[in-house]
Amino acid sequence: MTTTLRAREPRDLLALIPHQLGFVPERSVVAVSLRPPRARVGLTARVDLVDVVDAGTGAQICRTLVSHLASDGATAAVLVLYVPEAVTERLPDDLLRAVLRFEEACGPHLDLREVWVVDPEAYAPVHPDGYVGDAAPVAELADSAVAAHLVYSGSAVVADRAALAEPAPAPAARRGAASRAARRGREAREAAVAEGGEVGLLRWRAEQVRTWRCLVAAEPGTPATPTVLGGLCAGLDDIVVRDAVLLSLVSDVGDLPETSLLGSGAEGTEDRTGWALACIVDPVVGVAPSPELVHPARRVLSDLVAHRPDRPAAPTLLALLAWWEGSGAAADAWLVRAARSEPGYRLAGLLRQAVDAGMPPGWVRSRRAHE
Repeated sequence: MTTTLRAREPRDLLALIPHQLGFVPERSVVAVSLRPPRARVGLTARVDLVDVVDAGTGAQICRTLVSHLASDGATAAVLVLYVPEAVTERLPDDLLRAVLRFEEACGPHLDLREVWVVDPEAYAPVHPDGYVGDAAPVAELADSAVAAHLVYSGSAVVADRAALAEPAPAPAARRGAASRAARRGREAREAAVAEGGEVGLLRWRAEQVRTWRCLVAAEPGTPATPTVLGGLCAGLDDIVVRDAVLLSLVSDVGDLPETSLLGSGAEGTEDRTGWALACIVDPVVGVAPSPELVHPARRVLSDLVAHRPDRPAAPTLLALLAWWEGSGAAADAWLVRAARSEPGYRLAGLLRQAVDAGMPPGWVRSRRAHE
C-alpha cells in the first residue's frame, strides 16, 4: 500500500507500517521508501527476517528490496527489524550483517536514513555501529497522530499476515448446503449445454452474472443463503463468468459484464474489455478502485470463500482487489490461498508475477510519475 502521509517523527512511521501492510509484522524486515519532495512515505516492502539473515539468500533479497524501492522513486529508505525477543544493547551479529547487506545494496542510489528494531514490547533506534539506543514502549505507537488519523479514516490492522486471507468459516451446515448447491450448479451447466448448446450455456452464464449483481447490490448485513452462494461458486468456476465478474469491478462499464458473455459476437465488446482492464493495470488510463464497488464485492467474495474454501476463483478476485488497492501483502495472502485450492490457476499465476515483481497497479504508477 502507498500513501501521501508524511511521517514527521519516527513513531509516526512505525505506527504507519502495520496500516501500510494491513497486519502487524513479526519476524520481519520492512523497508520503507522515502520519495521526494520532503521524504514522502511510499512503498512499504516486507520480507521474512530469516531470509534476510541467511548468508545464502540475504544479499539477493536486499538487492531486490532496494530495486523495488528505487522503482518507487525513492531517494532514501528506512529499515525496520521486527524481532521476536528484546534487543537491549547491541544487535546480534546476524542482524547486524543483515543491516550491512541492505546498506551495501543501497549503494549510491539510496540513502539509508534510519534503522529501527522492534520487539514485542519496545522499539529503539539502531546506531551505525550496531548499538541500540533508548527504547520506548510499542504501546505508545497507537497514540501517534498518524495512527489516530488512520483509525479515524477506517483503516484496520489484523493480528498477523495469515489473517488477511482468513474470513471466518461459515457454520458446517451452511458449508454443506453450499457444497450441494455448487454440485447442482455444475449439473445445471451441463444440462444447459446438453439441451441448448451455446445458447443454453449463454443463458446459464447470464443467470450467474445476474446472481452476482443481486448479491453486490444487497444491503450490507443482508445474508445470502448458502444455496445462492454455492450456486455462484459453480458460476465462478466458469472462466467466462469469472471474467464478467472481474469486469463488473471497474467503474462506468455499464452492461459490459453481460455483453462480454457473447465473446467476439458483440460489436465493440473487445475494445471495451481492453479499456476496462487498462483501468486496472495501465498507468496511462489507470484509475483507483471505487469503494462503492469494491466494498460490496469484497463482502460477497469473502462470503464465497467462507462457504466454499476449496475453490480458487473467489480468493483470486480478492487478490486482484487487494493488489488494485495497493496492498501487496493482502494480495499475496489471497494468492497463497488460491494456490492451495488449485496450483495451476492461470489468473492467480499472472497476479503472482505482478506481486512478486513489485509491480503496482496503473493508478499508483501514474500518480508516482506526476509527483
